[in-house]
Amino acid sequence: MSKVLLKSTKTETDPADILGPQWYGDYHLLCTTYAGHEVKMQVRGKDNVWHDASLQTASGALPVKLTAAGAVLAITLIKEWDYKLVTGTKGAVVEIAKQHPHGD
Repeated sequence: MSKVLLKSTKTETDPADILGPQWYGDYHLLCTTYAGHEVKMQVRGKDNVWHDASLQTASGALPVKLTAAGAVLAITLIKEWDYKLVTGTKGAVVEIAKQHPHGD
């Protein structure tokens, strides 16, 4: 079952909806509504500071972001970190769902 991680009335994930230690494993993010500003994932570790998430590749860092309605992003969440979404304006809606809801 999916969960709304970013509501259209917000520019970031509500504190009650931040993905914490119980959220780990493989998930998909789906941007169902796009409002014109990229939706970025942020991660917080033991330093208690939010950082824009990026994937390190041989050609450089790729930001973890959604930029269109219908965009789907496969992610792996780590048990010890917290995750949220941020965007520049209200209007975007993003859901999260387990990739293998019956296998984990």
